[in-house]
Amino acid sequence: MDDPRRAGLPQPAGVRVDQVNQVARAFDALDKAQQTARCEAIARTAFGAWGDSLGPLSLLSDGFNTTFLGDSDRGRVVIRIHRRDHRGDNGLLVEKRWTDELRAQGLRVPEVLPTREGAPFLESRSGDSTEPQHVSVIAYRDGKVLSESLTGGADESAILPHLAELGALAATLHGHTEAHHELDHLAPRHLAPLGVSAPFLTEAHLDPSLWALYSDALTRCEAVFALQTAPLQLCHADLHGGNVLLTGDGVALIDFDDCAVTWPGLDLGIAAFYLRVMP
Repeated sequence: MDDPRRAGLPQPAGVRVDQVNQVARAFDALDKAQQTARCEAIARTAFGAWGDSLGPLSLLSDGFNTTFLGDSDRGRVVIRIHRRDHRGDNGLLVEKRWTDELRAQGLRVPEVLPTREGAPFLESRSGDSTEPQHVSVIAYRDGKVLSESLTGGADESAILPHLAELGALAATLHGHTEAHHELDHLAPRHLAPLGVSAPFLTEAHLDPSLWALYSDALTRCEAVFALQTAPLQLCHADLHGGNVLLTGDGVALIDFDDCAVTWPGLDLGIAAFYLRVMP
C-alpha cells in the first residue's frame, strides 16, 4: 500500500548504499571550481520543475550543500543542491512539513517552495556519476546574518536583545515538537557528537597530532552524551549565528537542513559554542 506521508514525492531511485558512496567519491574528486560549476548547472536544469525563468545565479554557500541566489518567476529564491551522502528523502520531507507547521503559527522560518507538482524537492537523475542527489528551493528572506554582528567590536547592548529573542524562538520550536511527535519517525537522529561519525572524519583526514586531539575530544563528548536523560525530540540542530537573520520584523531562523531528533540541549550547546566570539 502506498504511504500517504510520501504523497507528492518523487519515486525512489533504488540506489544502493555502495552506489551512493561511489557517487560521493566521484564528486569529491572534482576540484572546487568544477564542483560549483556542476552544481550551478544542476540548479539551472532542475529549476524547470519550479518555474519558467531564472536569472543569473550567485553562490551563497558551499558546505554540506551548495546554495545559489537568483531571481525567478517564483520570486527571489535560494536553490540548494544537496550532497547524496548528507541528506536523504526523509530529512527533506521533515524539513518541509515542520517549517510549514511553524510558519502557520507565525514563526519566521524558511518557506520551502514546492515544485509545480507539489513535491518538496527534486531528485536529479541525469545519469552523471558526479551529480548530487536532491534539489530544493527556498523563498529568499532579506536580513542581516547575526554572526556578522558578533565580530568586529560588536555592541553587546545592541546584540543581547536579539539573543534573548533567539532563545525565546528556540524555546517555541522545542515546545512545538515536545507536544507534537508526528514527524519523529521520519526524522534523522543526532545521538552522537556532531551527529556524524567515521564516514565524515577518519584518521586519514588529519595528521597524527590532530587526530589524537580529535579522538580525545570525541571520547569526552561521547561520555557527556551517554549521560543525557532528557526526552528526545525534533530540533533545529544547527543553531549558530550564521543561521539566524535579523530582519525588520525580528529574528528569523533559516537552514533547517540539519533538523533531527536529538536532545534539546544540543541546540543550546551549538548556539553557545558560536557565541564564544562575543566580547
